[in-house]
Amino acid sequence: MLGVDALNEGEKRSLPYVGNVPTSRVEPNANGLTEADCEHITAALLTEVLQRTYFEKHTENLLDLFGLPSDLTIMS
Repeated sequence: MLGVDALNEGEKRSLPYVGNVPTSRVEPNANGLTEADCEHITAALLTEVLQRTYFEKHTENLLDLFGLPSDLTIMS
């Protein structure tokens, strides 16, 4: 999940349910987002996907290494 802040005047309240997610700030112009803004957002999303995938695979490898059950719940 990635929060994208593209507001011109801010917001009265942000959603507390979003929690601890990375955010990206972009400045929309009259025509919307620029190509550079879209590339920035896409790169940030891909980074999040790669980090999550790496964490899942690394966790699987650690479970195998230490002979722990695969249905073990890990809280991070």
